[in-house]
Amino acid sequence: RFRRTLNNNIVTIMAEDPSAIGVGVDHVVMLKLRSDVTEEQVDALDKAAATLVEIDGVVAVTGGHVFVEDWMQERRGDTSINYGLRVRLASKDALKTYQGHPLHVKVIKENIAPLLAGPVIAFDWESNEAN
Repeated sequence: RFRRTLNNNIVTIMAEDPSAIGVGVDHVVMLKLRSDVTEEQVDALDKAAATLVEIDGVVAVTGGHVFVEDWMQERRGDTSINYGLRVRLASKDALKTYQGHPLHVKVIKENIAPLLAGPVIAFDWESNEAN
């Protein structure tokens, strides 16, 4: 039902046939992780985030460390954001279900909240992209 790929420390989990969803929702979360967070903690966050695809209506999950190249400095706003997640959902209804789902709440409580150095920035939009 799902396929998992790992490329340059970015985990992508997606449905076998994401094109079947039509218009969906992208849920993006930007995090400022504490400076003392270890690679083991980030690995645990990556693995926990990957499990979110088990929630009905979640089509794909990607996430990883934010990178900045020298040529990007001028366009970069808040430089404290150092980790991002993107959750692709089948619909607005799926987003509503996802927000209160016990697995999502557990990932936040156990793998995100303890690592934070600042507030979470999250936003959503509708898109007809397949994944």
